[in-house]
Amino acid sequence: MIKYLTIAISFLVIGCAHKMNPQENYLMGILYTQRAAEHTALTIQTYNLAEKRLLEIKRKYKGSKKPAVVLDVDETVLDNSPYQGKLYVQSQSFDYKSWQEWINTQKAHPVVGALSFTRLAHKKGFKIFYLTNRSSNFKNSTIENLKKLGFPQFQNTILRSKERSKEGRRENIKKKYNLVMLIGDNLTDFSLLYDEQSSDKRKSVVMNKHYKKFGTEYFMLPNPMYGDWDKALLDYKKLDEAQKRQKRTSELTVF
Repeated sequence: MIKYLTIAISFLVIGCAHKMNPQENYLMGILYTQRAAEHTALTIQTYNLAEKRLLEIKRKYKGSKKPAVVLDVDETVLDNSPYQGKLYVQSQSFDYKSWQEWINTQKAHPVVGALSFTRLAHKKGFKIFYLTNRSSNFKNSTIENLKKLGFPQFQNTILRSKERSKEGRRENIKKKYNLVMLIGDNLTDFSLLYDEQSSDKRKSVVMNKHYKKFGTEYFMLPNPMYGDWDKALLDYKKLDEAQKRQKRTSELTVF
């Protein structure tokens, strides 16, 4: 009887610890990013298509402004999955301090295909901008990370100052350059129309307004670890882990 009681308590303790991990919902996404050859294939596919489109634009370009390419940073040119993995192993929620520590290590590796693409864009005379929602406090570490990896025009890194939306910063770029291509892992990397919108609204914009832009002007990279797609599921609300699980489950389509 004592033996079975001990086993039951052990399972209960393990179960409670398991439920308390705030990163539990993201384990498969982290593993997919780090270990799945399919993820690597998708990033290569995106950047291969972007390179092909870049060369087409270069051949036909007749604009008066210099053409520009804008890339997001996190999970678009820099892979932060080791940070996400650490959060999981330590059962830790995302916080500013641990994120700052990771960025300051300057150890993020390039997303596969990003170096080849940006080097081609630089060689062909395109202006390159790295547009990120990292805090401006991280400017030096971000630029140094890009520089160490050999990303061209790394000095053209635009970080977040006040507004979370990237629309204003994109518009500022358009004042001097012809923005011909955007690359990112989040729909807000492309248009204001996705900012803080519901899942249904975001999908509607993709299907009804930007259907032809993906693969020609917008190039999307996979990120199953985090992003506005998940915030949209949660209605952009701050919920505890039990509430998050309940809300995500309610969004499932089942037969």
